[in-house]
Amino acid sequence: MTLEPRYLILKVQDVRAALSEKEIVALAAMADKVALARDERGAGPLQAVVVEADWPEYRQTCAALELRIRQEQCEHQWDWWFVAGEGKVCRKCGLRDFKAED
Repeated sequence: MTLEPRYLILKVQDVRAALSEKEIVALAAMADKVALARDERGAGPLQAVVVEADWPEYRQTCAALELRIRQEQCEHQWDWWFVAGEGKVCRKCGLRDFKAED
């Protein structure tokens, strides 16, 4: 899975190490301006989870996202699934649907 650059993430520790106090104040003002624009268009505060590549959870997190995206984009080919209740399972991506009415 290729991760797309959708967010600008700056680690506070890195900002403090790289920028002057004046630059940090300017950066904070820009961040506030972006947050205000989000609020004005009704998007609300951005809430996100950042998992760094050197964290033990990184691979698991990427795998979970890859599975969800693959299942969302799949052209499902359903088979009936009789284990653990009636439902169906996609033979292409493994998505399970226990609310099947078909």
